[in-house]
Amino acid sequence: MGKKDADAPPKEAGGGNINQIRDILIGPFQRDQEARFDRVEQSLQRAAGEAADATARAQEKLQKSLDAAVDGLEAKLSDLSKRMTDLDDTRKREAAAMAEDLTRQLRELETKLGAELRELDRHTEERLRGVRSDMDAALAVLRDEKTSRHDLGDYLMELGLRLKGEASLSALDSSLEEAIGGASKDS
Repeated sequence: MGKKDADAPPKEAGGGNINQIRDILIGPFQRDQEARFDRVEQSLQRAAGEAADATARAQEKLQKSLDAAVDGLEAKLSDLSKRMTDLDDTRKREAAAMAEDLTRQLRELETKLGAELRELDRHTEERLRGVRSDMDAALAVLRDEKTSRHDLGDYLMELGLRLKGEASLSALDSSLEEAIGGASKDS
């Protein structure tokens, strides 16, 4: 009764009996209700503790799952980054090799074209010398066979004189044939 005495209002003169009667009538019910409240409170505290523990376990499990997922993604990202770097390096090496190959092919073509141009130049020079030689020979033949200007002037003078004095065409022909035949023999 120590608790009830502390909860009970101070006893007044004459009113103390009422409190005792109330305690007798309602006391067991009140104690039963307080015990139930205590049990419900303990049950709620236990449930709250279990819920807190379950939440902590779930949070820890979720954190582990997230950590594992992050680690997995980081590993995949690292692998992908390494593969990209390797691929980039491979492409650079291939591009460098292709550039070297093209440079080598260009040098070979330059060398080949240079040799072909030198050969063509030599061949053209030989043909030019041959053409010049042929032209010089043809010019020499033409010089040998031509009538000099002086002789041609004399022939024209003679033709003019004959046309004035002689009207005979046959004499003119024979004179021309003599002049042309003599000129070609003199050259």
